[in-house]
Amino acid sequence: MINILIITGQNSYGIIEKIVYPYDKHNIDIKIAPVSVSAFISEQMVDKIIASINKDNYDLILLPGFVQWDT
Repeated sequence: MINILIITGQNSYGIIEKIVYPYDKHNIDIKIAPVSVSAFISEQMVDKIIASINKDNYDLILLPGFVQWDT
């Protein structure tokens, strides 16, 4: 089982939650960045979210495909 963290914006949270809620093959957590549109998540927002969790608990951290910076 893979532990996955999804970081998303406020507007996308409900959609993502509906998709991953019934999925039980992996452990999936969702963190909401303080921005409405996922594409506008900044590197600083992601850094703050990751600093607030134990990143060693996750095998994979997913970001929106439209972020405007390189990871």
